[in-house]
Amino acid sequence: MLHHFLEIHAHRGARSFFPENTIPAFLKAVELGVEAIELDLCVSGDNQVVVSHDPYMQAGLCTAPNGRVLTKSDEKRYLLYTMKYADIVRFDCGRPSAEFPGQQEISAVKPLLADVFRLVERHGKELCEERGMIYNLEVKSRIDGDSVRHPAPGEYAELVAAVIEQSGVASRTRVQSFDARIIEEIRKFLPSLALGLLVGMGQDPETELDKLGFKPDYLNPFFPMVDATLVKKLHDRDIGIVPWTVNSPEEMKALAAMGVDGIITDCPERAVEVLHE
Repeated sequence: MLHHFLEIHAHRGARSFFPENTIPAFLKAVELGVEAIELDLCVSGDNQVVVSHDPYMQAGLCTAPNGRVLTKSDEKRYLLYTMKYADIVRFDCGRPSAEFPGQQEISAVKPLLADVFRLVERHGKELCEERGMIYNLEVKSRIDGDSVRHPAPGEYAELVAAVIEQSGVASRTRVQSFDARIIEEIRKFLPSLALGLLVGMGQDPETELDKLGFKPDYLNPFFPMVDATLVKKLHDRDIGIVPWTVNSPEEMKALAAMGVDGIITDCPERAVEVLHE
């Protein structure tokens, strides 16, 4: 069975401190003592696996090479899948989000997945962290984005799998996605990799599971969908459950009492205090 110490997954890094999906946000999450960092994957025009929640340069959070803050009208223009990575790194995406008043403004580019692996591992060793960080990688993919915002599933999965294989941390890496096609394709390249299916409101978890051609290691639903009955059903099938995005102490405690295997949170510092006290 999958019952174990509840994992805290830092959603896009330590977002309370630094802009999301940046190296400083991930390194801060290591320092906080979480079990896992959750990050989002996209692909550049030259097939580099880039860490980014959106498949474009985000308005308000990124600045152009000339220092101009990007607006909504710029987002379609700066689609990552149409840009070489050498051009992507000319944009600074370290502006703080109004959603997180405590974020520090920094100079930061959208990193490569390979660089996240390398730098987080090095930072963990510097801190004498022997446990080893879990990497929960969300592959951003939609049917209407195929060959427009990202590669088709087979090519996409092959690119991601190659970086994971070369990282040396595949045993601590998981891939999750709302797109079942990605999960199925990743499994072809890395049969032993831990895989998770993301589900949101309006979706029935068990119905979504049945759409897969195999049993995933995890089902990761929007947290209001979770109750003790769902947790038991999943555990009875040897499927773990790591809900998202859990930010209040009350929600954290309630889900822990239900027996979830972990939580994905924007507030890892709060989760460490509440759940690891």
